[in-house]
Amino acid sequence: MIKVGIVGVGHLGEIHLKLISSSNYFDLIGFFEINLEKADLISNKYQVKFFNNLNDLSENIQAVIICTPTIHHYEIASFFLKNNIHVFIEKPITTNLKEANSLVQIA
Repeated sequence: MIKVGIVGVGHLGEIHLKLISSSNYFDLIGFFEINLEKADLISNKYQVKFFNNLNDLSENIQAVIICTPTIHHYEIASFFLKNNIHVFIEKPITTNLKEANSLVQIA
């Protein structure tokens, strides 16, 4: 099974979290969320571990699903790619073509 983490558990992130946690192909390790109230709610609702920083999450996963606002996609995706973590990004990939091309080059 592939060890997966999620960054951002708003509306779309919560949907991904539910689907991944019920899959036979993925092991949902945990998630990162900047809104601590939302993090506590999701952690308790789904009995999933909350990581309070991206470094700790990255050390425990093989793939990440990024469900944050688009303005944060480049920074988060480049961090995980540089740490050899497979990345899935909710659309759009970035806010501009230069950042998108940069992520392709990093990958």
